[in-house]
Amino acid sequence: MYPSLPGKILSKKKIYIEENIFLTKHTREKQSTCKISYAYVVALKKCNNLNTEKNVEKALSLTDKEIMDIQQAIKDQKVYLGDNIAAATYTGKGKTSKHSEYHLLTPSGKNKPSPVEALLKKQKGAKCVLFYTLNSPCLGKCLNVEKSSSIVDKLNVFSKINDRALVFTDVYRNDLNMENLADAFKTVNGKISLYRCLGKGCIRCVDSGSVMNNNCLN
Repeated sequence: MYPSLPGKILSKKKIYIEENIFLTKHTREKQSTCKISYAYVVALKKCNNLNTEKNVEKALSLTDKEIMDIQQAIKDQKVYLGDNIAAATYTGKGKTSKHSEYHLLTPSGKNKPSPVEALLKKQKGAKCVLFYTLNSPCLGKCLNVEKSSSIVDKLNVFSKINDRALVFTDVYRNDLNMENLADAFKTVNGKISLYRCLGKGCIRCVDSGSVMNNNCLN
């Protein structure tokens, strides 16, 4: 899983998407929750030479209208599905809330594919996937396998794509210093390589020997 895709390349992809879609002046002014919670999945058939932001821009091939549509969907708390990117934010509050990752991985209705399943169908034969969430998947909902809100088994949707990574920036605030966070992250890493990206650098959270990097926990 991402054996040939170092943190620098992950960082380039994330930085381009963040600065040009989610953290633009337009988004900050019109979507006050943008820095609270959002997630997106990018699937690409060609994954070589993604070591510059210009090459990432070319690979995504997003028009200005598509970028504005993504921003509007986040503002309206809806799911966006494009040709090579799906994006969502959270909905609801408290116990009834549904997190960004859940919306991307869960069908919206009976006999319907999840947004990620629909995306991977559009990008059939995708060679790499970047699943980014601003906040790490939470212990109470997303990583709690005893609840219907769990995304753990849903991560199997990426199993046929060798180069796959789940990237986060902030540890979900309620999970800081939780003893079982490391074990939950290791479970995620068994399905999709887990990284944390801060600034212009990314670190792998679990190494090949299943040793947890504590920089991903605080």
